[in-house]
Amino acid sequence: MSANTASVVICTLNRPDDIQRCVSSLARQNRTPLQIIIVDAGDLGSIEVKLHSACDAANIEFLYLKDAPSTTRQRNKGSEAVKGDVVFFLDDDVELDPGYIETILGIYDGDRRNIIGGVTGVQEDQVPSTSGFWRLFCRVFFLADTRVDVSPRMKPSNFPVHTTGLTQIRKCELMPSTAVSYRINVFRKYFFDRDLTGYVMAEDLDLAYRVSRDYQLMVVPGATYRHSKSPVSRNSVRESEMRRVLFTQYFFRKNLGGSARNWFARYWALCGMLIRYSYLAIRSGNADRVKGLVDGMRAAARNGILWPGRFVPGPLVH
Repeated sequence: MSANTASVVICTLNRPDDIQRCVSSLARQNRTPLQIIIVDAGDLGSIEVKLHSACDAANIEFLYLKDAPSTTRQRNKGSEAVKGDVVFFLDDDVELDPGYIETILGIYDGDRRNIIGGVTGVQEDQVPSTSGFWRLFCRVFFLADTRVDVSPRMKPSNFPVHTTGLTQIRKCELMPSTAVSYRINVFRKYFFDRDLTGYVMAEDLDLAYRVSRDYQLMVVPGATYRHSKSPVSRNSVRESEMRRVLFTQYFFRKNLGGSARNWFARYWALCGMLIRYSYLAIRSGNADRVKGLVDGMRAAARNGILWPGRFVPGPLVH
């Protein structure tokens, strides 16, 4: 069996320094990718030439595309140009350790039955959810949390359980798109949600969850990356929280909204968010999280996805 080849798709928006570090880490891989495909929603200017030169020096094919700002649309557009057997999606503020692609491709190379649809590594600096009280709070209210050495999964509320401190390869049903890979023939059956435009949140978890219904997904502790979380081109706290509520509600309706149990978990989680954000607002004197939560619920109501009923996929009105 021949070894699998890799193509890398990176979406970017006005982060020239971040994307240069990202591409440099790809050029230093023990097993370099066949292609690097940049989908730019801003203007990299002369940086494009530098990126091209870095790829040429590492014998990597470089492709530069332009598109409107949209995480789902940019990634899907980049995937159309993929030539490799495996597509890697990276955030532009990520740096891979030198063995990342080699380790991930090794999992695919050993999968002779082609039952593995996607593989991801682990973020070096990810830590468990803060204090013991808040860890318990997140579990009681079905909110997102990070746990040590567990399989990433989706809660019935459509909030995730992430992992850190992995000691072994684990099956999972969630893979953040920070640094994720899929067999290209598997990805092209699902794609990132094509009905959504603009800046979307949780589309990566939606994709992984859908793929995990039909294929195995794996998280590998031997493949590590660093995520600098660039402050450039970020939404405000209020805007981010509005989008978090709106899009997780949309994907809840799409994937999990078919049972009364899940609806209870979802509403219970929203109550938990309100309690936690209200506490933080009192402590800090800043109510932007609470305002974003309310904005998100109002937007979900305007789009008819806040309550049970017929689900109609499509662009959302913010």
